[in-house]
Amino acid sequence: TGAPPDFNALIFHPWGDVVGLFVFPFLVSLLQTRSQVILNHCAIFIRTAVSTLLFSKALTISASGRAQTSTGQVVNMMSNDTMQLQRFLQFFGFTLVAPIQIIIALVLIYRQVGNATWVGVGFMLCLVPVNGVVFSNVSKMRRKVLKYSDARVKMINEILSGIRVIKFYAWEGPFGKEVGRLREQELKALTTLAYTSAIGFSLIMLSAPIVNPILVFFTYINIESQSLNAATAFTTIALFNIMRFPFAFLPMGFLQYIQSKIALRRLSRYLDLMELTSYTVPELPKGYDDDDLPLDEDLKSNPAVVIQKGTFSWVDPDLTPMPLEPPKKKRMSRKERKASKRQLEVDSSKPSVGMTSQPSNASLSRAESLASLNISVKTTDSEEDNSRENRVTLRDISCTIEKGSLVAVVGEVGSGKSSFLSAILGEMESVDGTKVYIPQKDGNQVRDNRVSYCSQSPWVVNDTLRGNILFGREYNQERYDEVIKACALTDDLAVLPAGDMTEIGERGINLSGGQKARVALARAMYSSETELMLLDDPLSAVDAHVGEHLFREAITGNVS
Repeated sequence: TGAPPDFNALIFHPWGDVVGLFVFPFLVSLLQTRSQVILNHCAIFIRTAVSTLLFSKALTISASGRAQTSTGQVVNMMSNDTMQLQRFLQFFGFTLVAPIQIIIALVLIYRQVGNATWVGVGFMLCLVPVNGVVFSNVSKMRRKVLKYSDARVKMINEILSGIRVIKFYAWEGPFGKEVGRLREQELKALTTLAYTSAIGFSLIMLSAPIVNPILVFFTYINIESQSLNAATAFTTIALFNIMRFPFAFLPMGFLQYIQSKIALRRLSRYLDLMELTSYTVPELPKGYDDDDLPLDEDLKSNPAVVIQKGTFSWVDPDLTPMPLEPPKKKRMSRKERKASKRQLEVDSSKPSVGMTSQPSNASLSRAESLASLNISVKTTDSEEDNSRENRVTLRDISCTIEKGSLVAVVGEVGSGKSSFLSAILGEMESVDGTKVYIPQKDGNQVRDNRVSYCSQSPWVVNDTLRGNILFGREYNQERYDEVIKACALTDDLAVLPAGDMTEIGERGINLSGGQKARVALARAMYSSETELMLLDDPLSAVDAHVGEHLFREAITGNVS
């Protein structure tokens, strides 16, 4: 009889709260961890996909598109810009949930302190334009950092490419100063970006949950008739503490959004560059077997390459390439503008004597002055150089190469021999719908390892000598030994410390020019499935007797 009527409620609710204090944080931690794992996997997949897309683009980009970018930009996009996309996806879940958490916390705070909550909401709305200024400055600083980073990476790549020449001429000091200057500019931009981010996010965004309770409590005391008790105060402070976590991740998410947007803009500019159009056809041209064509019957029956009145160019003559990033006009100071105008008046006042075919010094000075005023000058010669006809490299090429035949293309320097091989490979721009017909044994089914190419400048990778010859293909001992003997590499393997397992240094530093040429030839000769072999002056880097051996055993021997 002494038990109160709500005795069961007194027993159930405290234990329910205790269980809830354990279960709900456990579930929240479990679900947050799982969502973070899913987002991390998604971020890694996105970065891998974008990196693969950039690699594929680098293989198919045209010569005109390659001229509009640099190695430093591509390396920066592969490493830095893809990382920004990955980080944005990692913060995406927290950024998406943060506004919902803030709104729910404000509703609960409104139930505690009433209209005093709107003071805190007004304070947060006042932070919106401040955040806009901060985000704008961060975006500008980020672009400046990427600009200096591209220049530094490009300079480092050029130094590493020509390090031997730099060492020979003792140019370490000047190049070191240049790298230091670029790095100093990059560090200065990074420091400015770090300070802007720290002031904008740490002092403004992170301080909002701390300043908000002070403003709300001050307003509550002045407008409410009842005093502020401990329950209302501690509950409101707890709700504001809950808001600190989303307020901490919201600016990080906005920052990553800005950086990812800049990265996507850079990636889209590169991916929108012109690509090579596929013009190689794995079949014979229509009407090839007609009797009207002046071809031999043997050539008609088994051709390897057919080109009919083909026209090719390294740059598409019908397109005007756009720069990757349009240069910004540099604003001249008042002194520079006055000096340029004064120079123009002096040059125009000088009398011209006669007409000559070469431009005078006054004309050159006038052109330089006009260029300093951001006025473009076009001459007749420049317009002729940019004409459509001058962009075409090969015109009206017609040829039919029989399978099993040895064809040599002979010509003077710059006549287009290497360009002809590049046209067969599909590495040039086809003009007026030109096609290169390379029929295959399997009909229209495209197979790998059917075309081998040995470039004029031999190259090796940082791998063993056997790895350079195999190049990812399956190892066949019999075929490998035949190719080694035909390419005169037997004596070289005996000299190398580990034979064909000797690791080749960067850019073939421990191989001579002739050895690199023979390794490149062996790489092209190794595949027994090759139907078409293109060799671009493979004997230029070897001695006469070695060249005779290569021509007899490799090029015209049983290996080929």
